[in-house]
Formats: sequence, structure tokens, C-alpha cells
Amino acid sequence: MNTYTIGDLSKNPRRVCSNSTPVLVTNNGRPQSIVLNIEDLPIDQSIQMAQDLYGRYCYEQIQRMAEENGLDKITDAEIESEIAAVRKSRK
Repeated sequence: MNTYTIGDLSKNPRRVCSNSTPVLVTNNGRPQSIVLNIEDLPIDQSIQMAQDLYGRYCYEQIQRMAEENGLDKITDAEIESEIAAVRKSRK
């Protein structure tokens, strides 16, 4: 993967954005953004692709947090009990 700095992007955006492969943009040596050339894709598909990718990332983070807190070991009966308790408290 090609890597450019924020400065490279501001000085020569065409060079950074015209790559056919994803480009990593860094800020003070730290990853900041990934640039994808989407000129051949319909804009709605490009936006959907970005939303799907971000949604997948969020889902994986939620799974990781659940595992760290031991929530992946809860039984179905415990889940149903928790749901029933919350529903009862709402009435």
C-alpha cells in the first residue's frame, strides 16, 4: 500500500488520489485516512461501500467488547431473563 503524508495530499492531491490502489494518508507518522479512487464507480455505490465497511468495523468492535466483558458466554435463558426484566421495568 502506498503511503503519503497530509502534506503530500495538500501539495499534490491528484498524485495521491489517482492511485489505482488504496493509499494510506498519515498525519505526524500516524494513520489518518485511506484514500480510494472511485472515479469509475457510481457515487451511491461508493457511499454504500464506505458505510458497509464502517458498519463492519463497528460490529467487530462490539463483538470484541462483548468477549472482553464475558458476554459471549451468556446462555439463551439468561438473555431471555434479562429481556423480561427490562420489559417489566418499562411498564
